[in-house]
Amino acid sequence: YSINGIDWTKYVVLSEERKKELRKRYNIINNEKVICLLGRLAPVKGHLFLLDALYDIKKHGKFKNYKILFTGNGSENYKNEIIKKAESYGLINNIIFTGYVNPAEILNISDLLVLPSENEGFPIVCIEAFALKVPVIRTKTGGYSDMKDQCIGVEYGDIAGLSNAITEVFLNSDKTLEMVNKAYKLYQDRLTSNKMVEAILEVYKDSMR
Repeated sequence: YSINGIDWTKYVVLSEERKKELRKRYNIINNEKVICLLGRLAPVKGHLFLLDALYDIKKHGKFKNYKILFTGNGSENYKNEIIKKAESYGLINNIIFTGYVNPAEILNISDLLVLPSENEGFPIVCIEAFALKVPVIRTKTGGYSDMKDQCIGVEYGDIAGLSNAITEVFLNSDKTLEMVNKAYKLYQDRLTSNKMVEAILEVYKDSMR
């Protein structure tokens, strides 16, 4: 995989008025937490794994006042599989299928990004979350070693591990804030498009010396 930067001008904090508009669009009540999974609707992205973890949280009564935003498009068969599992877990009212979205807008109203993929390259969505100070939980797939201090990593399929990680983000605010600040610093230091251009230019300069 390759590491790409993002255009910092597109990842800015929106006004409170705009955030309220977006929350209203997705039927999010004021005090509900928002978990987002940014990615197409495909089995490799791990939506069912996330539902397993959320059901584990539900069984243990840790918290329940949240919405899950599943973004992107994909096969209707897979979407129906997600719906069927969510219904069996009693979580269908927590889920919103947004379709294609502007990731910066979704992250502006999110309290957590979960990337529970079975396989992944270096995920741009994690950088997008870092830029907007949204905590990240992700599987230990491609690119994890480059950001392991800036997010929480879990093994794909480890339901208890993902359940505990989600709970930790929502219940341990000090640790979450520390992680988010580290992630934002990594973004500023290395992962903006400007920084990536500077790094590429240095490689060219070195090769010409």
